[in-house]
Amino acid sequence: MPDLNLCISTPRLNVHFFDPSNDAHCDFVLELLDRPDPQVPDAAMDREGARAILKNDLEKVSKTGYGRYAISLKPSIASGDQNLDCSHDGVLVGLVSMQLNRFPGAPNIPDIGFGLLNRNYGKGYATEAAQGLLKYFEEERGQTEFAGYCQLENLKSNNVFRRLGFEERGVREVGGIVTETKLEVVVWTKNLERQLDEYGF
Repeated sequence: MPDLNLCISTPRLNVHFFDPSNDAHCDFVLELLDRPDPQVPDAAMDREGARAILKNDLEKVSKTGYGRYAISLKPSIASGDQNLDCSHDGVLVGLVSMQLNRFPGAPNIPDIGFGLLNRNYGKGYATEAAQGLLKYFEEERGQTEFAGYCQLENLKSNNVFRRLGFEERGVREVGGIVTETKLEVVVWTKNLERQLDEYGF
């Protein structure tokens, strides 16, 4: 079981694991994932469905070291209690993920992803959380090469990858991202030392 106390702190946000035993976390994931999207087959339809997704995520992290993380706003520390700085009790705004080999056919390189509720768009949360997670994997895990994928028409996500310093590698059909089925996506990479085809693209 991963350390549920893990907290990656950024200026405004905390990045941490979702807690399947926390109904508020389950309800948030339900709201985030239970939206019409043909590319999200595991969309939760009720609280228990969301709880099952979070339990499965923690099992994956235990086995592989890769998974999804909650993004929450830092609670006010105006009281001077610095222990609140890395609380998991802040308002949830989205998720950020670092995945590897989710499904057969996926490229052999970790990929970062992010998702926010619509009301949290345009505030820089995705960029800030992703920067924090990338830094954690670089400094604590020794991971230096990363990929990212998004739809060509998803201008917001493409702009996040640009702000993160990723290099656009064009539109490709990539399998193993959501299911084994190949999807046409924009491929973004950071710090790759070899050619794309050597990673299974």
